[in-house]
Amino acid sequence: MLCDLSKPIMSNQNAASWGYFDTVKNEFNIPILEAVNFPVHLLPHIGPAGQIVGRLQFPWIGIEPGCSVGIASGDLQCFAYSTLSHYKLKQHFSGSDDFGFVNISTSAQIGYIVPAPDDKSAPGVEYFPYFDGYYLAVGASLNGGNVLSSYVDSILNLLEEFDTHVTKDKAWEKIMTAGNATLGTDLTVSAILFGERHCPEAKASISNISPSNSGLGHLMRALCKGLIDNLAQFISPEDLLQKGINSIVASGTALNRNPILQQELRKRFNLDVVLNESDAAFGVAQLCRSKIK
Repeated sequence: MLCDLSKPIMSNQNAASWGYFDTVKNEFNIPILEAVNFPVHLLPHIGPAGQIVGRLQFPWIGIEPGCSVGIASGDLQCFAYSTLSHYKLKQHFSGSDDFGFVNISTSAQIGYIVPAPDDKSAPGVEYFPYFDGYYLAVGASLNGGNVLSSYVDSILNLLEEFDTHVTKDKAWEKIMTAGNATLGTDLTVSAILFGERHCPEAKASISNISPSNSGLGHLMRALCKGLIDNLAQFISPEDLLQKGINSIVASGTALNRNPILQQELRKRFNLDVVLNESDAAFGVAQLCRSKIK
């Protein structure tokens, strides 16, 4: 529509998210779809993510005609592109050009770039088409900042039952201060509050409770540690080192605002970790810039 093309075109990144798409052959599973009378003639052509396919044919939301239009890329891929390419170009890390990423916002992801999928990956690790024929190996957890928010909400609800009102900002401030002051804890939290895609029945749990570790600080510290430990169940520090990865670019609103999460990430993975505030929007801007000469 934007370029007045004879047929729509999409990237393999977005096509893979539709399903019934062979990422190796880079085509839809036409025989399977035809067998159930799916109208395969409606399927779009496939092209490389970011490739310029035409020019805007009419004014659109303030954009003048003639603007170059590229094939839309995936959100996760653009986030990874913004994070990893930025630091590779800056040569921020010394000694290695290979590094992974961790993102903790509402949910959480850990991953790295690979040339091809690996059948021996841990449960929950998925492979998504990236750029230039590469793949993203990603452990995508349903549990991230949403778990910490639920904890704060539960504290506020408990206080309300005692007719005590505390603002959410004040609760966060108190809990974060207590967590920062608690440098370590033997309290153990399995922070899988919302289950996982590969194990939806999983539930959170708390163990090793004692009179000395039941305060706000211990629980916040243990929750943050539990979230990081859960990511390590997808892709462990040993997995990264075996791939030659000894550095992590870390981002996401929950992670950037939470020094406890940052500390626990560094302790659990024992790798060079650098915080980054890039996002998918910045990534697609970088990609478009690289395509427009």
